Amino acid sequence: MTNSENHVKVKLLSIHEFAQVCRTTPRTLRFYEQKGLFKPAMVDSNNKYRFYNPKQARDFLKIRLLQNFHTPLKQIRSSFSKNSAEEFLKRKLIGLKEEALALRSTSCFVPISAPQLLTVQ
Repeated sequence: MTNSENHVKVKLLSIHEFAQVCRTTPRTLRFYEQKGLFKPAMVDSNNKYRFYNPKQARDFLKIRLLQNFHTPLKQIRSSFSKNSAEEFLKRKLIGLKEEALALRSTSCFVPISAPQLLTVQ
């Protein structure tokens, strides 16, 4: 097998196609690019159209996950620039678990079972 046979050409997705794959909007992709969070795989030099590699969806979804945890964009950018997004996610998850445990221990919430909720007195 020659070197040229080892290379598989990947079809790049337009910004609209990539947005559909990631269940977002082209506007969000442009915003992330403007903030330095996420860049297209290629930008056409003639018409400035943005194209994305399907494998970039994973990184995009990591950014969205971090945003769902109310992580500031600056913090997300720094975690990605250090190539430590997975480590950052692990630390964030540990912090959230500790926060949930602390809330449970300080809460005066008394759990009741579902049948008790349905009983009218």
